[in-house]
Amino acid sequence: MGDSAGGNLALALARYLGELAERGVSERTKNIGQVGGMILYSDYVGGFGNAGVASHTRHFPSLLASPYFSPALPLPKNAPRFKHLVDAGVKVYIQTGTAELLYSEDLDLARDMKREGVDVRLRELEGEIHAAILFRRERAMRASEKDIPEFWNSLSQ
Repeated sequence: MGDSAGGNLALALARYLGELAERGVSERTKNIGQVGGMILYSDYVGGFGNAGVASHTRHFPSLLASPYFSPALPLPKNAPRFKHLVDAGVKVYIQTGTAELLYSEDLDLARDMKREGVDVRLRELEGEIHAAILFRRERAMRASEKDIPEFWNSLSQ
């Protein structure tokens, strides 16, 4: 589970676990598996022109193209970005507000995950702000109270 940059970290962790699985188990490594599901609130996925990206990458501009920093950006040669999630059957819940700066990024992420075969549930909250759940805003709270138990129970199916 992650909100804003925490959503980015959740996506990065899942990518790293997928890369570990691809390398295989050796005498020095263990197969620790993949996340079972992800709950992402207003996730920051690397920016499609957002002002924060320049600030975060000014000392390390090569990070902008990293799938760890920008999990929603295309990989070289159009390689699948979310194969690790599909292969492990990871389900994803995304909640985003239509009034937040990252709204289009969240929509792009959900769309692209679905295109690659990830089981994604997208909840768009009309007029809500970034990470509305953190501010205990009523619509976000009600949506989460309904959606999260349903999502959680779907993980075992």
